[in-house]
Amino acid sequence: MMSLPTILKAIEKTVLIILWGVIRLWLYNTWIYQNVINTEWMIWLIIVIVFGFNFLSPIFFYYALAEKKMKFNLTKYMKKFANSDQSTGS
Repeated sequence: MMSLPTILKAIEKTVLIILWGVIRLWLYNTWIYQNVINTEWMIWLIIVIVFGFNFLSPIFFYYALAEKKMKFNLTKYMKKFANSDQSTGS
């Protein structure tokens, strides 16, 4: 004999599968899916965005990391320069 929690989990999985099937059927029949999401240009747009991000992300990370390092060195240099040029104006 199966325990009650096992039966409830099986019922829950069955209900979720049926609910997902109903949602998919509804989604596939909507205007926005048929005329916008499921079009060739939309798929190509997604492909270009994903490949573009994958191609450009190392470049973005390189510049972001280099900029942080450069900014740190620049502030250190500016502090050194400011401390060496402390004149009273006379």
